[in-house]
Amino acid sequence: MKYVTYLIYIIIFESIVWGGTGYVVFGLGNSGWWFVLAALVSGAAHKPQRWIHGVVSE
Repeated sequence: MKYVTYLIYIIIFESIVWGGTGYVVFGLGNSGWWFVLAALVSGAAHKPQRWIHGVVSE
């Protein structure tokens, strides 16, 4: 079950980050540098090891 919840979480999280960035850049006409910020924020999502197994990587 944890695999399914992680899949739902990561799809929603990445959709919000990249979809929001696409809206800001293409919809509002802001700078394309927002995609750099989106790449950094995208890396902040929980990793599968932490979500499923509770392992904290050091």
